[in-house]
Amino acid sequence: NGCKIEGTVRNSILFPGVQIEKGAVVENSVLFFSNQVKENCRLNKVVADVNSIFGKNAVIGPEICDEKTEVTVIGWKNEVPDNTVIGEGATIYPDLGQTNWPDCVKAGEVLR
Repeated sequence: NGCKIEGTVRNSILFPGVQIEKGAVVENSVLFFSNQVKENCRLNKVVADVNSIFGKNAVIGPEICDEKTEVTVIGWKNEVPDNTVIGEGATIYPDLGQTNWPDCVKAGEVLR
C-alpha cells in the first residue's frame, strides 16, 4: 500500500512511500518510509531507515544470502551515489550528505 514498484521485490517488507524503479531488485530487506531505489540498483539483506535514496547501479549487501550473512544497515536520510558498492554487514550512519561517500564500503565497515 502506498508503494510504487516497477522493479523486483522478493521476501521483503516495504513501508508506505517506497519507490522501486525499473530493473532494481530488493531481496530479503526491510525498507522504511519514503526510500527510493533507483534503476538497476540491487539491495540484499538490507535494513534502511527513512528517506534514503539508493543510486543507479548501486550494489548493497551480499551477493548470496544465507543464515550466516550479516545485515547491512543504512541510516536515515542518506543519498547513496550511483555505482556505489556496500558490502554485507556494513553500517552507514544517518545523513552523511553527498561528499562523504567512497566508491566501495567493505563488508563490516562503518561509515560515519
